[in-house]
Amino acid sequence: MERKVNVYKDPKWLSEKYWEKEKSAQDMGKIAGVDKKTILYHMKKNNIPRRGRIESVLLSHEKGKIKYGMNKGKKGKPITPEMRKKMVAGIRKKWEGHKTSHNLGYILVNIDGQQTLEHRVVMEKHLGRKLKPTEDVHHINGNKKDNRIENLHLFKSRSDHSYYHKMKELGRKVVLKYEYK
Repeated sequence: MERKVNVYKDPKWLSEKYWEKEKSAQDMGKIAGVDKKTILYHMKKNNIPRRGRIESVLLSHEKGKIKYGMNKGKKGKPITPEMRKKMVAGIRKKWEGHKTSHNLGYILVNIDGQQTLEHRVVMEKHLGRKLKPTEDVHHINGNKKDNRIENLHLFKSRSDHSYYHKMKELGRKVVLKYEYK
């Protein structure tokens, strides 16, 4: 091995090994006796451009370093960016309408790639319009996963919703009406 003291700090050496000799940052680190991250740090510091992901994977395949892995497509070849876009589009389409749990106990649905609270979606469909950001949807029976329209009430503001809960807490009778259309 051609180990030299602090050779990894030399921009000429870094560029030559990386681009002309097609060495990886990990291989260069082994030659210089330092970690891969140190090589990458000095490449960035000296404005030495890096290979793109596809180019890097192709080079690794040619050298026989990668035989399998998450980026392997058919017959061991890397997945192209165009193919990845098609795959992601298929996954998004497949998961359209998929439900997950929110960390506060609500149900989230995936609509057009956006996760939205299901009770707001149900209320929007019932009213036939988008809800304003100020409007708050209340679960009448307290079950945050029960998103039937019969169990939902729309408050025009968060303060109205808070007032309702405060009155309930104080034991006062409060009547719910669907008056906000």
